[in-house]
Amino acid sequence: MTISRKDRTILRELAVEVANIAALPIQQEKADMWRRLNRLEHGKPMVWINEIPWHEMGSEVQLRTSTEFCRTQERWLCHTLYQWKHMRCDMIVEPKVFCPLVFHDTGFGIKAQMINAEGDT
Repeated sequence: MTISRKDRTILRELAVEVANIAALPIQQEKADMWRRLNRLEHGKPMVWINEIPWHEMGSEVQLRTSTEFCRTQERWLCHTLYQWKHMRCDMIVEPKVFCPLVFHDTGFGIKAQMINAEGDT
């Protein structure tokens, strides 16, 4: 798989933004607060917004890369940045990029049939 120079530049710029946010001291503070909450210690109630209708968002989450792999990475980076700018609450931004699993269908077994509702991606 080759990634075009344009796609690489776009992903790199977004990744730098996410890395800069992940390097902020508030990230460690929020992580400590989440750990305290998970240990059932007393503290501030934590808020995490993770159910977001991304398909209803406007042009701020428009993808610019060309391949499916790059679009998946760009989508994740853009979603992270959008959440941080508009609804960060107690979210933690980590300096990571997730890579999807690669698998190949051999054609053996039962074929899955999927039907998406109109408007779903």
